[in-house]
Amino acid sequence: MTDWTLQLARRGARVLFGDPARSFFPAARLRLCERYDVRASPAWDSVQDRRGAV
Repeated sequence: MTDWTLQLARRGARVLFGDPARSFFPAARLRLCERYDVRASPAWDSVQDRRGAV
């Protein structure tokens, strides 16, 4: 997926990712646009709230 989105960006497309601060997300090659408080689902996560980012 990363190679595909890089190709799109090189062609001038605006590519946005949303992520709830997962440790494996490849954020090093991206620019932060905005942060949000995200309510986490207890069934999926061990914390109640996360900081999401776009």
